[in-house]
Amino acid sequence: MARRRSPAIILGVMRARMLALLLLLRLAPATAGAAEPWSAPDRVSGAANDLLAYDLGIDARGRALATWEVLRWQDAAGGGRFVFAGRRGATRAPGAAAFGATFTVPAFRAGPVLYGVTRAVGLDQRSLGWSRCGELATVRARFGTSSGGFGAPRTIATARGPGGDPDPAVAADGAGIVLAGWAASGGGTCATSSIRVALRRPGAAAFGAPQVLRGSGRNETPSVAVGQGGDLLAAWARRIGEGRTVIEARVRRAGAPWGPVERLGTSTVAGPIRTALLQNGRAIVAWGAQSINESTGLRASFQVAVRAAGARAFSATQTLEQVATAVQYPPRLGPVLAVAGREALIAWTGRDGGAWRVRVARSGASGRFGAAQTVSPAGAVLGDLAALPDGTALVAWARLDDEGLPVAGVGAAARRAGAGAFGPAVTVNPGALRLPGAALDPVSRRPTVAWAERLGPVTSVRTITAYVLAATRSAP
Repeated sequence: MARRRSPAIILGVMRARMLALLLLLRLAPATAGAAEPWSAPDRVSGAANDLLAYDLGIDARGRALATWEVLRWQDAAGGGRFVFAGRRGATRAPGAAAFGATFTVPAFRAGPVLYGVTRAVGLDQRSLGWSRCGELATVRARFGTSSGGFGAPRTIATARGPGGDPDPAVAADGAGIVLAGWAASGGGTCATSSIRVALRRPGAAAFGAPQVLRGSGRNETPSVAVGQGGDLLAAWARRIGEGRTVIEARVRRAGAPWGPVERLGTSTVAGPIRTALLQNGRAIVAWGAQSINESTGLRASFQVAVRAAGARAFSATQTLEQVATAVQYPPRLGPVLAVAGREALIAWTGRDGGAWRVRVARSGASGRFGAAQTVSPAGAVLGDLAALPDGTALVAWARLDDEGLPVAGVGAAARRAGAGAFGPAVTVNPGALRLPGAALDPVSRRPTVAWAERLGPVTSVRTITAYVLAATRSAP
């Protein structure tokens, strides 16, 4: 027969177990599944009929700068159209919960890029008219701060873009080295275009004379990067006919001239290019190839090439994923790169089981990217990827509705410093209009996601009210 315990003994045992449980809970490390909830959406912008090209960055002190393009519906005889109504911005003070009042910012075509502690730079264009060879435009830089104030434009060059505008790109490092790149149509036949760059050194009032990196053939869509040690990287697409391109790049090590043109792989005219330089000097170029045909459906691939700091050439191209499906029009399939100290992260929209999913891969010690982690649920497309030098990272996506539009909600997954994998997927907001942007606070490591969304009743196109919204989590 079991021996019965007195009520006092039973109560003492229960108290001891409860104390032990509380102690374990206090000592247990935080897990990805115990992530802090996201805040309610903060209305960053004023109302607009539509919003495009919104950008989000956070400076070294924790101040956030958001900018976006405003579109207004304009009635016209027999119909109407959306017209550009300026670019606006707003800032959020370090540690604050909400963004402040909106203000006007320049109509940037590239950037703004935050660098140093509170500095910012972006490129805009002054149109000088169109011709059959493209738009003649003056590419200009505007320097400012993360508080949203920008100075007068500084002319870099005047160029005619191949079949369109010069498609400028800009990058900067913490010391204030700024690299601008653009495409310029040459000659009167419109058959050739060059890739050009100009460099602004720390503290200089102007950019140096433009340099031609690729002068023959049909070259376009440049992407540029600046490493923290002063290394430079430029990559672009070179048309070879029938919608096909080859991806080329040049590297300039600090204190040395530009290296030779390197051919990295093949792509398509619809394939975006991304570049990055790590703290250890490793250069990375990523791109996507995409084609849609009624007979063959949608075909896409995601590729990356890496050049080690001491290497004389890029390594063989690595294919991250190939997609083949029926004709579909997802809003983004191309890759996004983010630098996390000596490691790089790359995200893209892959597909399996008949559904789109967001994946992230990380580079190893050799520079080659390892197996991808699927971070989103089924039916999601990549919005943005951000990372900090300590390895903290954030990836954001939009959920697709039954028609394949990114309006079914915004989601995200975060990776803590020192962790190898991203935590669980979480819902940030149930609705969206466009793909989200992502940023991380270098001071608090708080993640922020921004997106566009339509709010309120819609009775006609002119009554659409779209806003830029943002949400923040209190911990990474």
